[in-house]
Amino acid sequence: WNPAAVARIDYCFGAGWRYLELLPPASLTRIPDVPAEVGVWVYLDGSGNWVIVRLVDATNQTHQIYLGRATGSGWHYLAAPTTGGFHFGGADDGVLHPPLRWESPFLFDSVGASPSPRHVFVGPSALFTPAP
Repeated sequence: WNPAAVARIDYCFGAGWRYLELLPPASLTRIPDVPAEVGVWVYLDGSGNWVIVRLVDATNQTHQIYLGRATGSGWHYLAAPTTGGFHFGGADDGVLHPPLRWESPFLFDSVGASPSPRHVFVGPSALFTPAP
């Protein structure tokens, strides 16, 4: 993948629940089919924060998919099935109703305050669908 497509995110979470997310331009959000798996390349910072993606379906239901925690350091590909994640709004039935759209291809959810500035690098996201 292209290193120029990497985003550096500097952050410092205060006390309480905090998160940050990347929001794609509207022209890049449409996902026509239901992927079996979603993943993202991320340079972890050892913070323990959650790496999450959000997809929104045709009923306006948000599907929040937990890819893992930033417990290590260095580049990692984190991926998870698109089924069984947390969901809210819309049909609120946990089913992905196509077409889908990206709400956030990267969301970093705090597990606690980070009093000193930190940073993560986010690379490309990927969607995998089963072969026909």
